[in-house]
Amino acid sequence: MTPAKRQQATTSNSGAENHNSGLPSQTAGSSWKWLADAACGSISGVCAVMVGHPIDTIKIRLQTAKVKTDALTIARGGGLYRGIVPPMLTNGMVTSIVFMTYESTLRFLNTRTGNTRETSSVAEVYAAGFASGVRKTCFQERVRMMQ
Repeated sequence: MTPAKRQQATTSNSGAENHNSGLPSQTAGSSWKWLADAACGSISGVCAVMVGHPIDTIKIRLQTAKVKTDALTIARGGGLYRGIVPPMLTNGMVTSIVFMTYESTLRFLNTRTGNTRETSSVAEVYAAGFASGVRKTCFQERVRMMQ
């Protein structure tokens, strides 16, 4: 093969790879992307509750205290993680739905436009965020109604 033909073959292959990199592949691993999105969302939701729950507990105890006290005294009293399991479960589930919806919507839009994830337009990212926000609101309000 001559050097000119080798370069032409390399150029045509790399162009095809760049064009198809935003499209969902037909490999066995691509069907598990939703699971990775769900796992990342669940971990993110649980971590958010683990950080925010003690702060909310201190805030509520300060607001309901009959005697004026400070946050450090309340924090030393313990029990900051009491009742954390239900918020961890619901927030982990809701955040995993947000991640899955955002990623699947962005993948869908990228396949329609031929873009890759790195070259997604602002409109595609906005639409994916909007879709995930709508889905989160619908799901979260149903959970709140059940409580």
